[in-house]
Amino acid sequence: MSGGARVDLGILSLTDRIWTSDCLDPTERLGNQRYTGLVVPPEMMGMHLTSPHVHSTHRTVDLDFAAAVALFGHVGIEWDLTTADAATLARVSAAVSFAKSVRELVASGRTVNADGTEPGVDVRGMVAADGARGVYTIAQTASTAALPPGRVRLPGLDPDRTYRVRIVGGAPELPGQSPLEWAEHGITLTGRMAGTAGLRPPVQYPERAVVVTADAV
Repeated sequence: MSGGARVDLGILSLTDRIWTSDCLDPTERLGNQRYTGLVVPPEMMGMHLTSPHVHSTHRTVDLDFAAAVALFGHVGIEWDLTTADAATLARVSAAVSFAKSVRELVASGRTVNADGTEPGVDVRGMVAADGARGVYTIAQTASTAALPPGRVRLPGLDPDRTYRVRIVGGAPELPGQSPLEWAEHGITLTGRMAGTAGLRPPVQYPERAVVVTADAV
């Protein structure tokens, strides 16, 4: 296990886990995890749930955002949890439980990234090898020029299958936007619809994220 600049293709045959960066700030890790993931399998990339105050940037981060950014890799925790109150520990426990529920998907599925999103919106996910399930994160990294932002695509699903799409993690605060019907109650889409037309994401404050699942029906 090592820091990002010390990782190369040669070291991958000698280790089971690498560290993409010594910076735990979720906003910054979105970029280095995406591009490291072009050559490193997700199950080898260490991704940690950070403490609310990030020592490397002095930024205060939302727990759900940090958990979403750490989801599609080898998940760990870098946080002295003895300093957390009971309510925070319950949120951490829920995040860890969900990460465990998708661990097999991360180890065996296919990484997908949605290109063409508006600047300030990041969409990525994992899709099962048999196409039966996809899990995505929709992260708001900065304010967008348009409000609400345009549709986002959920790539990688089987175009001829039908999926139930719903938000399962994170609670969008919806600044300046009425609640979206699909965000509250889910929606049924074909993989083709999800991957080409997509859907409108919830408006979120910067440094927030929601987790979306797509399950074949």
